Amino acid sequence: MVYNLFLRQELNNQRVYGVRFHSLGVPLVTIIDDFIPTYSWGDAAFGAISDDKGLWPILLEKAFGKFHGNYKAVEGG
Repeated sequence: MVYNLFLRQELNNQRVYGVRFHSLGVPLVTIIDDFIPTYSWGDAAFGAISDDKGLWPILLEKAFGKFHGNYKAVEGG
């Protein structure tokens, strides 16, 4: 089900991704880029790269934060 949230499942040269969420049963697409906030030492500031080295957890978290306004809106669950 998570796999199908992404409109495109592979990385792309445009570095832009669409993620489909639903609000009150209405599908809405959130568009994000792949710029990931990091700490000065290079680790992602939010989320983590998956065990299979995929970026999908970080991109999904970014899209979820944008869908709700910002990262702060979804901090701590």
